[in-house]
Parts: sequence; C-alpha cells; structure tokens
Amino acid sequence: AEYITVKAFLCAPLEDNADILQSSCAFVNPLTIIAMMEVIREGKHRTVVQTGAASACGRMLIRSCHAAGVRTINIVRKEIQREQLLKDGADVVLVSSDPSFEADLAKKCLEMGARCAFEAVGGNLGGMVVTAMCPGSTTYVYGCLSGETLKGVDPLDLVFKEKTVTGFFLRNIMDRKSFFGRYQMTSKLTDLIRGNLRTQIGKTFTIDEIFDALRHYETNSSDGKILLVSK
Repeated sequence: AEYITVKAFLCAPLEDNADILQSSCAFVNPLTIIAMMEVIREGKHRTVVQTGAASACGRMLIRSCHAAGVRTINIVRKEIQREQLLKDGADVVLVSSDPSFEADLAKKCLEMGARCAFEAVGGNLGGMVVTAMCPGSTTYVYGCLSGETLKGVDPLDLVFKEKTVTGFFLRNIMDRKSFFGRYQMTSKLTDLIRGNLRTQIGKTFTIDEIFDALRHYETNSSDGKILLVSK
C-alpha cells in the first residue's frame, strides 16, 4: 500500500522543500532528543553523561547540548570515535575499553557535577555510570544495547546518596502530553532536522536490495542510517 491512516497527533507537517531522507528519520531520534532536552532544561542540568554516544541519537544530543551551553561526558566503545564526537561539540569523550575508564568517569562526573545521565547500554557499563554519578543524580535508561540488565548498582548508593534510576520511553512521554504539548514538540522538527537533529545517512538501498542492506549494516553499523527507498 502507498498510504495509511494514522491519528493526527502522530503526524508532523513538513514543508514542500523538506529533505525526504531526513524527514523519514524525523520521529524517533529527533523527538527523543527534544524530550531529553526538556528534562535537561527542567532540571537545570549543566552537565550530562551519556552512553552509546557515537550513535545517531548520541551525536544529536551532543550537538543540542553544545548549542544550549550544556557540557557532555560521552562514553564510546572505540578510540576512533573520539575525534568525530569532539568535532560535534563533545566536552569529554571516554573509551569504555580503556584500563582507567572507570576511574576517569568517576573523576569527570565529580569535577563537572554530573547529575543527569542517559543510559542506553545496560550491563556492567550502565552500572558504572550509576555509581560514578554525583549524589542526587538521575540516570534515565532508554535502551539496552548489551542485552543485559544493569549490573553492579549498590542499593546503599541509591539510599544514602539519593540516586535515582528510571525509564525513559518516548511513546510514554508523548502519551502523557496534551494535544498542544505534542504539537509543540512535532512543530520543531522541520527546522531542527536541518541542523542539530540532522541524521547521518550512511547508504540507501531499494526494496529489492534489502538483503544487501542488511549485510551492509552488519559491518557498517556506525557509518550512518541505512535507508530503504521505493525506487
């Protein structure tokens, strides 16, 4: 089918000259970043920690925080990802495989007063982030790339340092908003996807090339979004 019927509040108006490839990526990641920036502004946070920082969503958050004057502590898996994130405006980039990573993370969180984290990995890394955060902090869990539950979180750390770990799911956030609140979020998309919320497009494939697209993604998952086009 070429058309489907959806509820009006799930749609965002696009200008006639909007880039169709960028527009196809406009909902999940860009709206997630808009919601994250609302959390940052409402909490008056000056420093944000994030895992999965080299992802499309992570890079959008770096650019958005940089534009808003918010510092970021970014965690990546590979050294090769550091330079690109620094170009995006990252303040600190830490490689999780470095021997001194855990100590470096704790030091930077303390120095920069980090009380807000967006965590997308889970496992040992997610637990390290919660442990490194300052007292009174909140870690927002919005993914589980490792496929593992959070590990190494000390309950007494949550009790005596009043740390919080909570979920962060875009659909739930949107459902809690009024119609006007949802409109305010989606109305920002057209302008923002041209700038800080633009998506890096890795390669496009036709529907007939879907298996080639999957093979390409397996070895190039960090090179940008893989898109399927009708022709």
